[in-house]
Amino acid sequence: MNKIFEIALGIVTSIGGFLDVGAIATAAEAGSEFGFQLIWAIILGTICVIFLVEMSGCLAAVSKHTLAAAVRERFGINFYIIPLIAEVVVDFLILGSEIGGVCIALQLLTGIGFQWFALPVAVASIASKWGAKQSEPFRIPWSKVRDIGIDVEVDVEAEATPALDYEKWLRDHIIARIPGGG
Repeated sequence: MNKIFEIALGIVTSIGGFLDVGAIATAAEAGSEFGFQLIWAIILGTICVIFLVEMSGCLAAVSKHTLAAAVRERFGINFYIIPLIAEVVVDFLILGSEIGGVCIALQLLTGIGFQWFALPVAVASIASKWGAKQSEPFRIPWSKVRDIGIDVEVDVEAEATPALDYEKWLRDHIIARIPGGG
């Protein structure tokens, strides 16, 4: 029974990796218009992703190469450049949809048009990634590890971990003002 719960948690976690603002909005729109008539597409897509992940994992385990490295090695860079460009384009589209989702959330929160938030949100996103200090990994002794499963549970207080400056500022100035937030 414990294995079933682990598999279920893995499925829920994998779904969480694919759900974003665009997916939720698209699913809500399609659901309101078509009901459950398109459930077959979700089932088929889930089965295809299961096979893709399983086969990619087997390829990586046997060949010690990722799927992308294996494609590049087998077919050459001239063929590999096509999916690489497609991946970069899709990544930029996803980034744009995520920035748009944050802008719409800020519009709902403040009443100011979402267009006014696009540039500040994009700059904040870039600054949070490239402006962050890189530090040594935070080492946790094995005696503090409670459980290892899909995730790792540790017995460490959040205050004992090294937080970045903007995280401390957010905690002290924003989260602390939310009722029940801190």
